[in-house]
Amino acid sequence: MSNMDRFTINSQLQHLQSKYPGTGNADTTKLDWGTNIQRDTLASHVGHYSRLAYFAVAENECIKRIRLRCLAQMIHPTAVLPSDSAAAAAGETDKEAAAAASKETIEEEEETKEEQQQQQQQQQQQDDDDKDMDMEGDDV
Repeated sequence: MSNMDRFTINSQLQHLQSKYPGTGNADTTKLDWGTNIQRDTLASHVGHYSRLAYFAVAENECIKRIRLRCLAQMIHPTAVLPSDSAAAAAGETDKEAAAAASKETIEEEEETKEEQQQQQQQQQQQDDDDKDMDMEGDDV
């Protein structure tokens, strides 16, 4: 292979990479690569009506809901949120970022459960107070 061939191949590759960001380059991270693959897949699902119909039948949903869900997933196609991707770019490993994200999710779930329990207790207390008020009205 001559030097001229290498030059034209490299220039063609650079042109393709600038034209289609999904092709990646040497600086593409795993997260970016995965995001591009997910978005391409979701775009293909949305673009093929028969595939949407297949998913709709399999999930017992209407086609428009499946299409809307795919479009919504294209915004954040991976489980890593933008704040986590900044941490990944800063040098954290994928396992550390996933562990931190799962820890935050568990803490949020615990807080939600505690709030629900408090609301149930307040509702129970209010129901008991209402019953006491009803009983006092019967005595008169």
